[in-house]
Amino acid sequence: MGLALRLVGGSLRYPLAEQVDHAMKRPIRKGLERIEARRYISIYQDEASDDETLLKLAKLDFNLVQSLHKEELSNLSRWWKELDFATSIQSYLLH
Repeated sequence: MGLALRLVGGSLRYPLAEQVDHAMKRPIRKGLERIEARRYISIYQDEASDDETLLKLAKLDFNLVQSLHKEELSNLSRWWKELDFATSIQSYLLH
């Protein structure tokens, strides 16, 4: 438990205590949106008053975007290998 929660007197319980502690350490606006969303999904599924449909949609959205990022990274990696920059720059510098 962080200092902010100790000052409150420990009256907050999980998951709210976890959210407050994290917000005090790393405000949402300073974090990466997708990482903060993933973190909140984990907390939200532990809450007693969760909406299963909303939770499923959030997980589907996160997984879809993650899949797109993986595909883009794969394409970028393939392009970089095909470019063979190291060999190209060596032959350019030697001439």
